Amino acid sequence: VARASALVAVLVQHAEEVELFRQNGASTAAVWLANAATITRRDAYRFARIGSAVDRCNTHLAPACETGAVDTEQADVIVKALDALPDDLDPDLRLQAERALVGFAADHDARALRGIGKKILTVIAPEVGEAHDAAVLEREEREARAASRLSMVSDGLGRVWGRFVLPELHGAMLRKALDAYAAPRHLNADDDP
Repeated sequence: VARASALVAVLVQHAEEVELFRQNGASTAAVWLANAATITRRDAYRFARIGSAVDRCNTHLAPACETGAVDTEQADVIVKALDALPDDLDPDLRLQAERALVGFAADHDARALRGIGKKILTVIAPEVGEAHDAAVLEREEREARAASRLSMVSDGLGRVWGRFVLPELHGAMLRKALDAYAAPRHLNADDDP
């Protein structure tokens, strides 16, 4: 099944290259495949993504897909992990990452492989991976701070309704402060709740 799926992925890539989909009025080969094979567009786009990657990554991923050592779900995870690597990464490190992920696919399902793929750069080149992870974390924190919002409105019935978006650290701090304030053991029987 894995070998047949890899063949479908390669054929979808070829259909994209020769623009076969235009004969049927589809916008892409994936849409054409979804209509022709009555599969979901999600699965069709997965085939297209894998076919494109197999076309590009012919050193380790392509043979593994063609022999059935890597199934389509694993191949999709590997493709996404490789695409998430920095653009300026040394090509040798990219090949090492591809080789390592294909190797891990022998012992791990797609879900476990997804977690490994997020940290593959740290596995193959710890110093490069740690620097990349630090940059990604800094970007996420910067974006979270920029997206922070707080809005409150009185409903005229003695209540205030609010909505907020906070960075994760600040959300945890707010939860801790509110939990401490609202803890039942701190309230006396005479206190107004």
